[in-house]
Amino acid sequence: APYAQTRVQRPEQVRRLMTSIDADGQRVPLVVVNDGERFVLVDGYQRWAALRHLGRDTAQVEVWQGPLGEALTQVLARHQGRAFEPIEQAWMLSAALAEGLSQRALAAALGKDASWVSRRLALLAQLSEPLQEALRQGVLSTWAASRVFVPLARANPPAADRKSTPLNTRP
Repeated sequence: APYAQTRVQRPEQVRRLMTSIDADGQRVPLVVVNDGERFVLVDGYQRWAALRHLGRDTAQVEVWQGPLGEALTQVLARHQGRAFEPIEQAWMLSAALAEGLSQRALAAALGKDASWVSRRLALLAQLSEPLQEALRQGVLSTWAASRVFVPLARANPPAADRKSTPLNTRP
């Protein structure tokens, strides 16, 4: 799934979803976009993982039409019952930019100001790809990334990349 990298992996949540889906069935559909050539999953990555682990070969799916960038923006705007981490918002915004939307268009679509979009995107510039991957895998907490590694990266970028033991606890 091309946008799976826009989410933090949460194995505990997938296990809870597996239990729920096994007991009560899938309640919330996956969201896919028909881009004309294929269907692209844009929301429901944890539900998808739970369904796969359960060995299910069918899923409830809500199909959206239109450009991928607009769909990614809509996913952020409607939240689907959970708040996105700031880094997830940044990854989604970056993906929407890559699909051709402007920062101004993103801000307007989300009801945010341009500085909010800019601050989220700045997170990506301040965190190296290895640190971002640690966040995606759930090895590094978003708290540690924002409170330790982003300030460290601002002050001394090489030191942030050399940090060998990521902090994974929350206060």
